[in-house]
Order: sequence, then C-alpha cells, then structure tokens
Amino acid sequence: MSGPRPPRAPGPRRDLTQGPIAATLLWFSLPIVLQMSIQPLYGVIDRIFIGHISKEALAAVTLAGVLQFLIIALGAALGNGATSYIARLTGAGDQKEADNAAQHAILLMLLCMGLILAIVPFDRWIFQTLGADEVMLPIALRYIRILLYGNAAILFNMVGANILRGEGNSRTPLTIAVVTVLFNLVLAPPLIFGRNEEVFWGLKLGYFGLDVFGAALATLIARVLGCIMLLAYVGQGRSVWTLSWKNFCWCPRHFFEILRISAPMLVVNFTSLSVTMVFMRVLTRFGAAAVAVYGVGAQLDTLAVLPMIGLMIGVIGMVGQNFGAGRLDRVKRTVWVAGLITAGFSGLFGLIFILAPKFWIGLFNHDPDILALGRNYLNIVSGTYVPVGIGFVIGGVFQGLGKGMPWLWITAIRFLGVSIPLALILSHYLGANGVWVAIASAQVVAGILSALWILREFRQPQFLSST
Repeated sequence: MSGPRPPRAPGPRRDLTQGPIAATLLWFSLPIVLQMSIQPLYGVIDRIFIGHISKEALAAVTLAGVLQFLIIALGAALGNGATSYIARLTGAGDQKEADNAAQHAILLMLLCMGLILAIVPFDRWIFQTLGADEVMLPIALRYIRILLYGNAAILFNMVGANILRGEGNSRTPLTIAVVTVLFNLVLAPPLIFGRNEEVFWGLKLGYFGLDVFGAALATLIARVLGCIMLLAYVGQGRSVWTLSWKNFCWCPRHFFEILRISAPMLVVNFTSLSVTMVFMRVLTRFGAAAVAVYGVGAQLDTLAVLPMIGLMIGVIGMVGQNFGAGRLDRVKRTVWVAGLITAGFSGLFGLIFILAPKFWIGLFNHDPDILALGRNYLNIVSGTYVPVGIGFVIGGVFQGLGKGMPWLWITAIRFLGVSIPLALILSHYLGANGVWVAIASAQVVAGILSALWILREFRQPQFLSST
C-alpha cells in the first residue's frame, strides 16, 4: 500500500517581512508593475485599431469606456481589499483563514457581477446623458454591451490576481497577463477589419469585419482565457487559495475586513467615474475630436499610471505583511523606498510623452484637430506624473495598514474640490484645454496632500516607538 501523497510544492510566494527593503519590494512589485504596464494594452490595442475606422468610432468607444471603467473600478477596489486583508493574514501566519477570506472575496465578486448586469437596460440613457449624438450612440452600444454581459471574466481575473498577490505571488498574474494580452493582439485585427481593409503599412489582417464589436469580443475572449489559466494554476494546489468550498466557513468578519478597505477605494473609483462623466459632458460641446483626445490621453496616462498602481499594489502587500507581523520599522522604510522609485519612473514617462507628443497621439489618429489638442493634453498633463505616482504609493501604504479613508478624502478633494470646478470654469475660457489644466492641477494637489498625510500618520505613537 502506498503512503500518503506528498504535498505539492508551494507556488512562487515570498515572505515580505524579511530581507532588504528595496530588493524585496522590487522582487515582489516588478511582476505587478510589468503586468500593470501590459494591462492597459487591452484598451490601447482597441483604440489604435478603432482609430483607423473613424474619428467618430474612437470618440464613441471613449464614451463607452465610462461603463467599461465601472467594471474595472469594482474589480480594482475589491481586489485591493482582498490583497490587503490576505497579506495581513499571511503575514500573521494564518493561511487557513487567508484561504477562507479568498472565498469570501469571490462571493463579493459575484455580487458585483450582478450589479453590473443591472446597468445594461440603462446604457443607452447613460450615453445620451453624456452627450452622444446619433452617430456615436449606436457605436458605443455595440462596443460595450458584450463587455457588460461578460463582466464576470474581467472581475474574476482582477480579484483572483489580487488574491495571489496578497499571499506574496506576483509572478503568476504577470504570466497570465502576458499571454492574454498577446492573444488579444493577435485576435483583434481579424475580428475588427474586413478581408480587403488595410490595417497598417498595407497589411490586410482582417477577416470578419465586426468593427467595434470585434474589438470588444477579442478583449472578452482574452479575459476568458485568463480565467481558465488562473483556475488551472489554483487547481494545482500551489496557492493558499484552494477554491475548495469544503474549506469554506461563513465569517462576516472576512466580508467586513475586505469591504473596510474596498469601500473607500470603491468610492474613490466611483468619484473618478463621476468626474469622467462630467468631463465627457463638457467635452462633447467641443466636438468628437475633443472627446477622442480625452480617450487617447487617458489611455496614454494609463501606460504611465498603471505601473505606478502596480507598485502601489506591491506596497499594499508588503506593508500589510509587515504590519501584520508588527514590523513597523519596515513599513516606514518601504514608503521612502517606494516613493523614490515611483518618482524616478513617473518622471521619465512624463518626459517621454512631452518630448514626442505628435508621435504618441498619431498612433491612434492623424486628424489635425486631434493632433493639436492631443499635443496640448500631453504637454499639460504629463508633467504632473510625479505627484500622481507618489500619491498612489502613499494610498497603497494606507490600504496596507488597513486604512482606506485617507485616500478617500484626498481623492474627494482632488476631484470634487479641484478638478470639476476648474474644468467647468476654465473650459469657458480655454475650451478643451481648460479641462487638461484642471486635470493637471488636481493631480498636483493630491500628491502634496498625500505626502503631508503620511507624515502625519508616522507621527502616531505606535510608529514613533518603532524607531
């Protein structure tokens, strides 16, 4: 008779409470940063291809991005809450409860899925409220509906990846992201374009000719592939997360702890969504070019900002584990190291955009109005990437500590106190450029407030006693 089956090898997890701060943070965060650098390629790929259809199609997909952002906002908020809580449980050595918390996070994900589906009947009204005309409206509806119906695939990818990061595994989500983005890149042209349509440099890569519907379909299929890969990995038994409901034990505390971090982040994301809707409404007064530039600029911003968010997620995991283990000295040092890294990285990205704005905007569309407005957008907004990056890192510190409210207040001041009032006022005098100035001003204010708030936090007795 054979003996008991030996346990499977653990996945690529790491104890973040040990080792040099910079090396440990970079080792853990770099895969997340790389994944976040890859993640916006879903939207960038869509918009580059769609920009070759028409200016109106590019503007319509920008409007549709409002509802697409809703899905991402829910997934990101819930995922960050799961990362913070599971990291603290893992740091405290309670892997059984970490697994149970992961199951509760999936239940919350299913609730979010239902909330998104409830929006489908109102999508036409939302786009009309945003100012979509008779040309943009049907295009926006054709693009977004398949993503709303398939939102479970997007949510599961985001929440599942954050569960793995909470236990210290950032490499597996990176692998899944690389494979799915490449799959989307290959799949999108045949679905979007017809057989005789030129895509780039005379190449005819099309087949089905589904236009914007094909772009959304390619994204959804790639997300489903990501779900399959994630389930296959967890099914190997190499994760704290077992996916086995036999280990599930109903515990309202898990819901509370995840939501305690997720809820403020969710309000932050919804506030950002509301601001985007206000900006869309303002920009539709200046035509399709202004709306298209806002969409293109937002996509380019994500190329710079999402790596910063990747570092933020790494900071959440590292701060959470060290806080759970009582290593407050490492928490403080993590802030300074992460701040220096993100300042250098974000400043370099901003410089790249400022030096060649016409090239970056021209990737999407060569309309003269779009090129002119896009150049102004990058020159004004890209210079504020450094305070944006520092703000995200400090937001990650607060979430890792189990405190979501500071980031909520900073975001409320940024959006409701600065960007919206400035956009409404300056757009009357500067047109669409007034919106760009409002965005940049709000980002600088948020970065300064974040730095002041974390300095105040570190003056608390528990941190002073750790020095």
